[in-house]
Amino acid sequence: MTRNRVLIFLVLTVICVGTVYKYRRFIVQKLRHNQNSSGMNQRNAYHLKEGSCIAKNNRLNLPQKKLSQLSSVPGLKHVSSSASYHLDDMTASKPLLTNQAIQILSTIANDFQKRLEAKGYKKKKIVITSMTRSVESQQRLSKTNINAASKSAHLYGSTFDIAYHKFQSVSNSVGKEPSEAILVQTLEETLVYFKKKESLVGIKEYKQPCFHITATCTQ
Repeated sequence: MTRNRVLIFLVLTVICVGTVYKYRRFIVQKLRHNQNSSGMNQRNAYHLKEGSCIAKNNRLNLPQKKLSQLSSVPGLKHVSSSASYHLDDMTASKPLLTNQAIQILSTIANDFQKRLEAKGYKKKKIVITSMTRSVESQQRLSKTNINAASKSAHLYGSTFDIAYHKFQSVSNSVGKEPSEAILVQTLEETLVYFKKKESLVGIKEYKQPCFHITATCTQ
C-alpha cells in the first residue's frame, strides 16, 4: 500500500511539473508575441550604442560611480516637471539629462498631448520614472529589477523611462476622460512616430511597466 502511494505521488508530481512547464512556455511565448507586435522593441545594445555615442560626442565624463557625482558633470542639465511631463520620485537615478535627451523628452510629451486633444480627450502628462544613474545604483537595481541590465544606457545621460501605467491630470483640460487603454495606445503611437523619424530608440518593458527611451546620436 505504501509503495502504491509513493507511485501515485510520483506520477502526480510529474504531471504537475509538466503542466507548470507548459504554462510557463505559454506565458513566455505570449510576452514575446506582445513585444514583437509592439513597435518599441529595440534591445539594450541599441540604447548603449546611442547613449555612449552622445556622451562621447559631448565629452561627458560618464559613467560615474556614485549618484552624488552626477550633478557636477558638465553637459548634464537638471530636469524639472513641466506642463507636459511629470517627474516621479527617483531614488536610483538623478533628474539629469543631455540637451539631446531633454529635447526629445519635451517633443514626446507635447506631441502626446496634441494627439489626445485631436482625438477629443483631455490632455494628460506623461510620468518619467528614471533618468541618469550611477554605476553603483545600476548594480543595485540589476539585483532586484529584471529589466535593469548590469550595463545600461541610463549611465550615459540620454536615457529616461516613461511609465505607461500612470499619467497625471492637467488642470482645466477639456474633452472626454481617456481610458488607460487609450492613453497607452496614444503614447505608443507617439513613440513609434519618433522612432521612425530616428529621433529615439525604445523598448516597451513589462516587469516594470515603462517605455525605456534613449535619444539618438544622429538627431
